[in-house]
Amino acid sequence: MNAYLKLWSAVAIGLVLLAGSLRAEFLYVANGGSVTAYSIGPNGALTSVPGSPFAAVGGDGTLAVDPLGRFVYVTGTNYISAYHAAGNGALTPVPGSPFPVATGATAVAVDFFGRSVYVTGYNNISAYHIAEDGALKALPGSPHPTGLSPISVSVDLFGRFVYVANVSSNNISAYHIGLTGALTAVPGSPFPAGSNPLCVAVNSLGRSVYATNAISNNVSAYRIGANGALTPIPGSPYATHLGSNPNSVAVDFLGRFAYVVTNDPIGNLLAYQIGANGALTPVPGLSFNAGFQPRGVTVDLFGLFVYVGHDVGLFLPPFYHTIQAYSIGANGGLTAVPGSPFPAGTHPSSLAVCP
Repeated sequence: MNAYLKLWSAVAIGLVLLAGSLRAEFLYVANGGSVTAYSIGPNGALTSVPGSPFAAVGGDGTLAVDPLGRFVYVTGTNYISAYHAAGNGALTPVPGSPFPVATGATAVAVDFFGRSVYVTGYNNISAYHIAEDGALKALPGSPHPTGLSPISVSVDLFGRFVYVANVSSNNISAYHIGLTGALTAVPGSPFPAGSNPLCVAVNSLGRSVYATNAISNNVSAYRIGANGALTPIPGSPYATHLGSNPNSVAVDFLGRFAYVVTNDPIGNLLAYQIGANGALTPVPGLSFNAGFQPRGVTVDLFGLFVYVGHDVGLFLPPFYHTIQAYSIGANGGLTAVPGSPFPAGTHPSSLAVCP
């Protein structure tokens, strides 16, 4: 990373941490047809926001928040539900919401500057401009082709690149973000991944990308080149364990640790330290219980807490649909937050923290 990126990294992290210090953090979770909202307490405990859950269009969706704390976006079949986030965490639909998107919306991401939304659909990705009131307008050139069955999308902190995990073609599509937010394919894209990459995450320091490969039972790690191209990091892919089915990965905002959820029969949360070159080293303890059928993971803005949504089926008692909360230790190890797990809606499938 050159001197400019190091400086911008420090400034960007400082801005987000300052925003979080001026306003309480909130956790938003996409469920089957709704969004649950929680305020995050000093010890990581979750308290339901008044009015939660909030209705959303479609079934199990994915969710992304505006890093500036203004808006929340949730995918539904062929639609994006958009919300204004109030100071107490409550959600109000943006005028015109839900907004039609490309067929079969599967994942959504917002760039760090809060100017653009990126939505994957049926073998494509679309880019949208965010208006002052949170409404979405398609940018020229959308939609852009991806690999087969795009299922996850992530944007780097510096607003340069977008990465998409294509579960059926076993690769990662990469795009350069233009001045307007429009996308251009990175030369060499798509880049090979393992078998069935289900989730992709960008290191907040803007130097590496991680993808969970469910059938390969491993995590691919890549170095980001100057033009956005991906090169495997030495030692990649990193094995999880046989039959673990890793399905989600999150990186803490300070770029120190990566957390991987595995959908094996028990449900585990694997913790890794991120080296200077982006390489992953397992945290002592190897894995932490994540409850049955964990489906998503996120880290709060201060790098203090990890949250995992999980459930064991639609027809089982509601207390199985919960959010597991953990405190992050100095070495990246995890300890359950008092009161965890916390009740959630049906099928908590996607989580994000908003300042």
